[in-house]
Amino acid sequence: MPRARTRQNRGALLVAIGPAADRGEPAVAVRLRLDLRLRPAPAWLAAALVAALALHGLAVKAGADFRAFHAAGGQWIRGVDVYAALPGVMPFKYAPAAAAVFAPLALLPMPIARALWTLMSVLSLVKFLAWTSAAAQVQRSWLAQIAALGASLPLLGHLFALGQSDAVLAWLMLQAFRLRDGRPWLSGLLWATACLLKPPYLLFALLVAAGRRWRIAAGFGAALALHGLAVKAGADFRAFHAAGGQWIRGVDVYAALPGVMPFKYAPAAAAVFAPLALLPMPIARALWTLMSVLSLVKFLAWTSAAAQVQRSWLAQIAALGASLPLLGHLFALGQSDAVLAWLMLQAFRLRDGRPWLSGLLWATACLLKPPYLLFALLVAAGRRWRIAAGFGVGLALASALEVARFGLAGSAAQLHAWRELLEKTTPPLLCEPGNQGLAAIVCSYLVPPASPAFWPSVFALGALVALGLAVPILREAAAGERRRAEQLAFVFALYLTAALSPLGWHTTHLVAIPCLYLLAAQAWSSCAAARLSARGALASLMAVGLLLSYDVLGREGFEAALRARDVGLATLAAVGIAAAAIALDPLRDRNVVRKPTGA
Repeated sequence: MPRARTRQNRGALLVAIGPAADRGEPAVAVRLRLDLRLRPAPAWLAAALVAALALHGLAVKAGADFRAFHAAGGQWIRGVDVYAALPGVMPFKYAPAAAAVFAPLALLPMPIARALWTLMSVLSLVKFLAWTSAAAQVQRSWLAQIAALGASLPLLGHLFALGQSDAVLAWLMLQAFRLRDGRPWLSGLLWATACLLKPPYLLFALLVAAGRRWRIAAGFGAALALHGLAVKAGADFRAFHAAGGQWIRGVDVYAALPGVMPFKYAPAAAAVFAPLALLPMPIARALWTLMSVLSLVKFLAWTSAAAQVQRSWLAQIAALGASLPLLGHLFALGQSDAVLAWLMLQAFRLRDGRPWLSGLLWATACLLKPPYLLFALLVAAGRRWRIAAGFGVGLALASALEVARFGLAGSAAQLHAWRELLEKTTPPLLCEPGNQGLAAIVCSYLVPPASPAFWPSVFALGALVALGLAVPILREAAAGERRRAEQLAFVFALYLTAALSPLGWHTTHLVAIPCLYLLAAQAWSSCAAARLSARGALASLMAVGLLLSYDVLGREGFEAALRARDVGLATLAAVGIAAAAIALDPLRDRNVVRKPTGA
């Protein structure tokens, strides 16, 4: 028998009694429904209350927090330290780039700026409350709205009394949530903006990963890059830009320039930066940052597919969490590692279809990072002679370009200057805190660079690591899984280019990210030993990034952690555990490495 409809009698407490056999319930079931919809609440109810509280706070309170925001915005405009103490003003505690958010308000006198900020807070809060009441389905109930607003009064009054940013940030996060489907990139940018002011909003990464909303994550990554672009010196990119300009003018690219780090890449590498050197520094750096973001997004997409964790949000969070310190450092310096990782990835993916182009890309990467010559072992082992020929053509073209610009004598002088620069600057930097390669580990724990046993120890440790990483590769090759063996060889060779480099800087270890994804895949392996080891290694890397950071330890503590080679040792352990878990997997699970789409 059809269930009887409940009468919509507003203002009454209704009890509906009747069978519900159409839903499979017993005929004697009694269904109760409470209808608390009394009368439609007017739309201006919350707005009027919020406006009254705002005016009260504006008129009689000091707005101490907004004074700090206003002062920081002014300091940012003047190029002064935004954290410098000012008399009568609270310290600014947000991220450096957050001061730029308040710069437009700092152009206005304090009373006008605070009135405008209060208006922004009122409008943000009204929008936020309107969505909240609709989401809770109480927008038509006086009783429910009055109860909720009454309970919120102390929070709202305190907000306007201090001039805090919470209402605006709540609106930003609401907009990020509402745009998650239609405009995910903008959603990610809004989320990142909110995180600059309130880092706890990073918690939403769990929701982004759970929903596999990777375009939102890409937007967040772009904003992370913009943060580095806005508040960091970008010292490395300044050296690239200057070298490109020197190359265009036909001047020695290794000549010392005031306030600019020395250029340490091969002479022909300066030609790579010549197009960027034609642009003003801010525009050139913004374009370089965009190239790094796009390269990194492509590199991470392939990496997650290769490790077959692109459908596991827990594994992706673990791998990205362990990688975040490397990524932030990359954008702060303006380094080339993301672009080079993409170049090497493209060279690997084109190894069968377009081997000549693969060799050209490999040669380009080697001009900037000679340790990529290590891939010659993989080319020879796979007998890919057309790739080797493309590599030779790439070097020949670079040499011809250099000779055309500087002449034979000038090109020889440039090579000599490059060699002299490396001989002069490399030995003193071997034990520097930022160096996290195997040479630095030997320096910290075995023998100093002055000892005759230093370089033999480095080579012995490097050989031991390389042999250990070769085991899973050989195991896959022996089983007839040539494609899987090639992928593992590519991933481990990327890591070795950073580990074996005499100056394997913190940022250079970004190429170990594919190994971290392999490790994340093993963190949910059927093998208990592999699972526990992988999770421990990932946790160690995240602890290095979060707890042993500059913000937590300060300058002296952070340098002490770097001198202990925390990043280098944690990455080495993670890569070793990933290789061991793959090699010793008794079931030879196919969730480790498979051919990704397009590889």
